[in-house]
Amino acid sequence: MSNDDVKQSVEDLYKVNGCASDNPVVRKLLSFFKYEHLPKNLQEVSRPYCELAYEMADTMPANAEATVALRKLLESKDCAVRSVLSP
Repeated sequence: MSNDDVKQSVEDLYKVNGCASDNPVVRKLLSFFKYEHLPKNLQEVSRPYCELAYEMADTMPANAEATVALRKLLESKDCAVRSVLSP
């Protein structure tokens, strides 16, 4: 997948009805899943988390448990990225 393809797929994800949820907390959480600024090897790790986060936000009701689920997914994504960076 070329950088242009990655950029297009990221843009497509972020265009879901302007944002995947009307909940401002969920919108803020989703912003932390963006990955196009990362080097290619880290994009490959981060991309599935971004896709899952948007799918979750589109299918879960906007409530406290949904935000907890996204926060924990973000924590998992951060750990996965750090695991690639660790020697």
